[in-house]
Amino acid sequence: MRFAFRSPLVPVAVLASLVAGSLAACESRAGRTDPEFDFSKHSVPVEEILSGGPPKDGIPAIMEPVFVEASEADFLRDEDLVVGITLAGSAKAYPLRILNWHEVVNDTVAEQPVAVTYCPLTGSSLVFDRRAGGSLRSFGVSGRLYNSNVLMYDHQSGSLWSQLGESAVTGEQTGTALETVPSVSTTWHQWLRMHPDTLVLSPDTGHRRDYLHDPYGGYGSSQALPVFARGFSDVRLRPKDKVLGIVAGGVSRAYPLEQLRRHGDSLTETVGGRSITVGTYEGRDAGAYANWEEGPFRSVVAYWFAWTLFHPDTELWQPPAEPRNGAVADATSRAVVSEVESYWTGLSGFAVSDMGADGLNKKGLFVVKGHVTNVSSQALHHVRLRFELLDTEGKVVYYEEGFNRGAEPLLDARPYGGDLAVEDTQVKSIRPGEHDTFRMAFIGEEVPAFASRRVVVLEAE
Repeated sequence: MRFAFRSPLVPVAVLASLVAGSLAACESRAGRTDPEFDFSKHSVPVEEILSGGPPKDGIPAIMEPVFVEASEADFLRDEDLVVGITLAGSAKAYPLRILNWHEVVNDTVAEQPVAVTYCPLTGSSLVFDRRAGGSLRSFGVSGRLYNSNVLMYDHQSGSLWSQLGESAVTGEQTGTALETVPSVSTTWHQWLRMHPDTLVLSPDTGHRRDYLHDPYGGYGSSQALPVFARGFSDVRLRPKDKVLGIVAGGVSRAYPLEQLRRHGDSLTETVGGRSITVGTYEGRDAGAYANWEEGPFRSVVAYWFAWTLFHPDTELWQPPAEPRNGAVADATSRAVVSEVESYWTGLSGFAVSDMGADGLNKKGLFVVKGHVTNVSSQALHHVRLRFELLDTEGKVVYYEEGFNRGAEPLLDARPYGGDLAVEDTQVKSIRPGEHDTFRMAFIGEEVPAFASRRVVVLEAE
């Protein structure tokens, strides 16, 4: 838990929806029945299937999608995210602006029936072959969630299907797997560069929705857990850090997108005995990709909390080891952490004397503070820092990000992870040769056991 800055609030409309869903979920759990779906056969605990708020088909799936040429997609901006698929030379893009409101698009690409799915609560997009269990199926949105992830239902049997679970979890089709179709989640600019002849899902959906408005607002930029993700406990990353999750040969592994971007070049990994190349597209929010040489595997970009709920034994990729002296400069050497110290203190701010057997007082605060120095020849508007907690092997088990003290107003001025406006007059720049302080506090009860700490300069502009 960080104290150096405040997370942006979830919009009131989204918060109200989540609270409503939580209340409805309590009612559903009380009777453990659902008049709209058959729970007599199931592969997940029925009490963990919750109402998300909207009723069955309250979020309407698109059944007859309309497409336009790329030149006609003037409703998209370069940075808008899309789900893209290519089959037999045919390319199609499905904007998240539209998927946010519908979550499922039933379509046919190059004569292959597909379901393009997106879950805003878990940040995950997957494309499935609609031929499942020996039948051609069409899918709707049930209004129910499992592990905070959308549960679809098929119109033919009424069974509930888990997106991230990739199979039916209730009804006569329980246990039937969905076959994934390779897809990409990236920016419109990046997709158009790769596939200039792409078709684009049109906002002419037959439904009245404001596709210029995101109904989930700042949900993705807040680290607050949705109320439906009660089982999350893996704090090696923050809940809504995005990861590229891969399953191959019975092994699951997660690649944090931010660390992949910092790494730069693509890398070839062995996962479950299969050689897989992973990397990120150009641009901060342009997404990630995974390619393989042989053998089947599955990949998806999702929030960390969601990936771990479905893959609790997942491996976590660690970037190449960095120096462990607690102060690391960034690649451009514009700024260095010139001094760093840490100590435990009570929640009231007084020093803690009674430490636990492992040296940690789980009811106190672990404070990391120090100085960052501008070693460039120009003034720095801000320095973005990453505060890492490491285990005995030097692996990161938890981290938070923040700024030098003079730039902390940036965190109130715009959502975390957004663009940093250089003209912000509240920010105090650091002149060449001068330094500024920084401070981060972790709540002991909310972090795993760790052996040391490190402060890394991520950005100095």
